[in-house]
Amino acid sequence: MKSLFTVGGKPFLSLGGQVSNSSAYTRADLQPALDGIEALGMNTIAAPVYWECLEPEEGRYCFDQAEGIIDEARKRGLKAVLLWFGTWKNGNSHYVPRWIKEDRQRFPSCITPSGKPTATLSPFGAETLRKDREAFCRLMGYIRDHNGDETVIAVQVQNEAGHLGTPRDCGEAAQAAFDAPIPQEVSQWLQTLSSGLVWEAWQRAGGKANASWRDTFGFEASELFSAYHVAGYINAVAGAGKAVYPLPMYTNAWMQENQTRIPGLDYPSGGPTTLALDLWKRFTPALDALCPDIYAGDYVTYERTSGIYHREDNLLYIPESRADANNARNLLIAMGKHHLTGIHVFGVEKVFDQEGGLNGPARDFKDAVTILNSMEPMIRKYHGTGRLFTVAQNDRSTDWIDFGDYIGMIEYYSGNHSTPLVLDCFHDLGAERRKQGKGIIVYEGNGSFYLAGCGFRMIPIKKTTPEEMIDAITAMRFLYTRNLWYLEAAEGRFDENGVFVPHRRRNGDETDHSVWTAADVGVIHLQL
Repeated sequence: MKSLFTVGGKPFLSLGGQVSNSSAYTRADLQPALDGIEALGMNTIAAPVYWECLEPEEGRYCFDQAEGIIDEARKRGLKAVLLWFGTWKNGNSHYVPRWIKEDRQRFPSCITPSGKPTATLSPFGAETLRKDREAFCRLMGYIRDHNGDETVIAVQVQNEAGHLGTPRDCGEAAQAAFDAPIPQEVSQWLQTLSSGLVWEAWQRAGGKANASWRDTFGFEASELFSAYHVAGYINAVAGAGKAVYPLPMYTNAWMQENQTRIPGLDYPSGGPTTLALDLWKRFTPALDALCPDIYAGDYVTYERTSGIYHREDNLLYIPESRADANNARNLLIAMGKHHLTGIHVFGVEKVFDQEGGLNGPARDFKDAVTILNSMEPMIRKYHGTGRLFTVAQNDRSTDWIDFGDYIGMIEYYSGNHSTPLVLDCFHDLGAERRKQGKGIIVYEGNGSFYLAGCGFRMIPIKKTTPEEMIDAITAMRFLYTRNLWYLEAAEGRFDENGVFVPHRRRNGDETDHSVWTAADVGVIHLQL
């Protein structure tokens, strides 16, 4: 498995909860989020370190807040991803220290086309970059000195960077740079491209060389200009921090696939959006990944976004998402098709209902977490090999998976009311029918399957000859499923060494009607 995260030198599948923006000021504030993470069965907390807390007075550093996050994660046996809320948080600069907010000359803001200052610091502010880089290096030094047990596994550098309220900085220095010919390194890079959204923007504008940003990129000029300068700024911060302590580092993107898609209005202009991704990858070598925050519930947008960010030079990790049923389904698709290496849900304190239990959407999401946890050794072993398959119900009642020498007929409980479904005495069929089908199947070959999931069942059909298989299909259900010979059909779990340990054997009614799943049974091993 290729992963952004490692623990003890091994790939680590980070399933985590991100606290709400201001829920990391104190240890007490963190407790509801930590409770939510434990209730969902997750293994990681993602929490921000605020520049205003780290450096309340210029040159005086306080690590109490960072210490609190690390200590509280350690107490709960969790890993931690620290989010550096430095110059940017959601396209603004609200978490910078007061002494920066009060000095607009030394730390200039982005200026709108009409000449008004915004609440976003300019990437052209040399002093802002110097102080951000200095503070971040101090933070990385503190983590290095207090991370012998690898509690902290990664750092997010800034948060949803870019400009809100303006498509680009229109201040004096920025305007001069926008009107000048594009930098030589950008011009040379463009000459190497033959595809991609940046290349397409360049071609639409006429493919000019040594022209201004406007003449080079046309309509997309403001966003790509901003992307180049924001990316360079963040790369400088990340590079300095990595020299202190080389943890994995990434930055996240507020997606542009919203509403009118106007940069600076619907999303921060200059972040690592789908349009600017190629440019960001070229000019941020200090970052290990560029990561989309995916809140979309529809499959089409989720799958398309995952496909764009999963590339040879970029591992797919989703740092912000929702704890709901749609995400539970869609993340499994991303796991199977785009080799998802981790996912975190935002606002994890909010997963509880008024009685203190998990709310309905969070219960659905927990099923996905349970499935991923139970199959973690198989994911680590078979991720990206073509032997790991995911099941995710959309609008169909039946799916088919070609395993090579077997075909898996996947039937969803909620879509097959006319077909008898026999579970065991521990499960309520009515409750199972209300769940969207989802799960993971690993096929090792030679008739050996591992399954985990809920809301679906599988009938394995041996690929022999069409003449034999038509008899099998014709006899489906009553005869075919009863004439499958199982050397083993067992529920169990994987131990710390990745060895399957069975704890309940299935036979009779529990195997005569297909291989059924439920989230709480753990892993099912079949040997045909």
